[in-house]
Amino acid sequence: MTTLWRDLASLGLLGADRAVPGQALARKLAGLNLDMDTDLGEILLNAAAVVRLPVRVRTGILPFEGRLPEPVRTDAGERPCTPKSARHLSDIISGKYPLALEEFITVLASRKMILPDEQLPGLFDQCIRDPELWPRIRQVVGSKGRWLSARNPEWAALTDEPDPQRWPDAGKKERIAILLNTRQVDPAGALALMQSTWSADPPADRAAYLGALAESAGPDDEPFLAECAQDRRKEVRQAATAVLSLIPGSRVSTQLFDWASGCITLNKSRIEIRLPAEIPADSADFGILPTPGPKGEGLKVSWLRQLLANIPPGKWETYFQLNARQILSGFVQAKNSDAFLSGFATAAVRFRHSTWAESFIDIRSEDIWSGESGKKLAKLLTAEAFNRKTMELLRQEQLLAEGHPLTWVLCLAEHTWDQNLTLRLIRQFQEHLATTKVYNWSSWHYRRILEVAGYRSDPVLMEELRKNWPVQSPLWQRWEAEVERMMQTMHFRNRMISAANEVK
Repeated sequence: MTTLWRDLASLGLLGADRAVPGQALARKLAGLNLDMDTDLGEILLNAAAVVRLPVRVRTGILPFEGRLPEPVRTDAGERPCTPKSARHLSDIISGKYPLALEEFITVLASRKMILPDEQLPGLFDQCIRDPELWPRIRQVVGSKGRWLSARNPEWAALTDEPDPQRWPDAGKKERIAILLNTRQVDPAGALALMQSTWSADPPADRAAYLGALAESAGPDDEPFLAECAQDRRKEVRQAATAVLSLIPGSRVSTQLFDWASGCITLNKSRIEIRLPAEIPADSADFGILPTPGPKGEGLKVSWLRQLLANIPPGKWETYFQLNARQILSGFVQAKNSDAFLSGFATAAVRFRHSTWAESFIDIRSEDIWSGESGKKLAKLLTAEAFNRKTMELLRQEQLLAEGHPLTWVLCLAEHTWDQNLTLRLIRQFQEHLATTKVYNWSSWHYRRILEVAGYRSDPVLMEELRKNWPVQSPLWQRWEAEVERMMQTMHFRNRMISAANEVK
């Protein structure tokens, strides 16, 4: 489904009497050679006909004008996807094995094969909806895929190199792409592009452009960011301050740490927190805007939580001469610990601190792992840390509780499971089925764990995992379908890998 069709459907649902097409959509509608002088309802219907049912539109199919594109030339060394692998991809895209797509792409790339032609349009549309998918599949689209993407303006945005010359006429999304790309080779040039249109850009756009500087912010950016931190619009001030806090030694970074460290003391390995009598009056100038939070979080607690979220976690290790686990464990005992741990989790994600992400597994905070921070922390874990930590904790448990951090980590992290991890987890669950006589809800979350196990476990273990299931247990009939689904997924992945390896 194209973006244009989705826009038309949205306006149709809203109703022609209330809908107002944006400028971008209006330009697309004008490009369809429709009668734009009639009422909006008729324009939308005619546009829908052109997009989806060209034979029924009154004007008929528009004749093609211009030169036909040159035929695509296949690059040397490209190997087409085999029919068997193409069928496997169809099963993935159809939803039978949705989580196998990334592994399929990895296997395809390792064999220097490219995606089947017939699946390219659907995958390109999916990349428009999910931009994180494109970096994964671009390596296997091949010359035909690159040729095809250039034929559709929406797809072309995936493969086009952002052009700084287009900055004056580009929209917000394209400008952000230009900024990110230019910052890699010419940081000062990227900053100059922003400044060239700064006064005319809407506040929301300016805030977004500042956010694009976060990954590469440095001392040379500080003067401009400091100026933006005094902007009349709150969203611009907040965005500028957030980026300034990432620059070591910046005025903002120093002030935030001074405020936070003034509230936190270490007394014989015990963390003590003393909130200020009054919140500093200039907190807002540094992007700290305390507001009442969840679970009765007051303004002062909110203030300190925001400070913690904007300070590199490693600074606390140096300050206290303690490691991440010791610091977090100290805060677990503190009043309002949920709020402060949330601040540390946000900081670990912002500053991409994998050691702190690992340490969050130890403190067993369900609130952290079940929320948005949990997904992001799981992505920071290295494969080595994931398998080491999960095995370490699994040895301490007979059956994982629903809210146990390990339950969340197993389901959120995308790493391949070590064989010993898979075997231990499944054997423990088999023991639970064999010894439990009455079904209860204490193990319902294992449905999700078994589903993930099918995608993350080594398919080599298939035959081993078929053994020892207590089929005589009263619980077996409730779990047989989930176990069989896990085995089917592993079998599919094994066939998928074998089919790719058949190519010489």
